[in-house]
Amino acid sequence: MKRLIVYLFFFFTTLNSFGQKKNVVNLTLSGGPSYFFTDKTINRRVNNSALIGLNYTIANKNQTLVFCPGLFVQFNQFGIRTSDYVIVRLSQHSIGLCLDMLLRLSKKSLLRAGLFFNNVYYSDIFVSNSAFAGGYYSYGYDELSKTYSSKNLQVGFTLGVSFLFKLKKRENKFNIKLVQTVSSLVNYDYIIPEKLVGKDVRFLSTKSLPTVLLIGFDFSLERFKKGKKIEEDE
Repeated sequence: MKRLIVYLFFFFTTLNSFGQKKNVVNLTLSGGPSYFFTDKTINRRVNNSALIGLNYTIANKNQTLVFCPGLFVQFNQFGIRTSDYVIVRLSQHSIGLCLDMLLRLSKKSLLRAGLFFNNVYYSDIFVSNSAFAGGYYSYGYDELSKTYSSKNLQVGFTLGVSFLFKLKKRENKFNIKLVQTVSSLVNYDYIIPEKLVGKDVRFLSTKSLPTVLLIGFDFSLERFKKGKKIEEDE
C-alpha cells in the first residue's frame, strides 16, 4: 500500500506538470446508504457508507470529456439483526483508487462512469443490544473475528451524474453515484456461532456484493484567477 501511494503521488505530480489550465485538484466528500441485493439473508439492514479524498480532473480544451482519477478513504458499516434486541455490525475502512470518466451532457451536467479498487486496512465487529435500560449497549468479542476473513482487495464499477455549480470563484460538482462492488468482501462465508448471538447467523457470504448510493460534492481547490472573467457557459 505504501508503494501504491508513492506511485499515485508521482502520477498526480506528472499530470499536474503537463495539465491544461482547466485541470484542477478537487476535495471529494460523499455518503449514503448501501444494501446487499445479491444476498437473501433475512433481517438484513440498510447499511451506510462515507468517503473522503482527492481527485484530479483532466479535461480536453472544451471539457466535453474529462478523466477524473482519485485517491480516497472509504468507511463502510454493515449490519444484521439477530433478534428483536441484538444487532451485529461490521465496519470496514479502506484506501481506494477510482478511475472515472465524465462526459458532458449539457452546460451544467455530466455523465460519469468508472472503476474503483479498494484495499481494506481495518475491520471491527461489535454487537449492539437494546435490552438494557438507557438504550443500546455495545460490546465486542474476540470470538466474533475468529470466523471472519476479510478479502482486502475489492474492485467494482461506478455510474452516475454530476451537476456543475460555482461557489466563491470555484467550479464545483454535485455528484450522485451508484457504486457496485463485483468482488467478494470475505474470503469465505462469515458465520457467527450460536454461542455468541443465540443461533448460527450467516453475516456475509462470498456472494454478498454491496450496492452503494453515494451523494456528495467535489470542491475545487483552485479559484478562478483574479481579474479573469468567469465563464458561466462553456
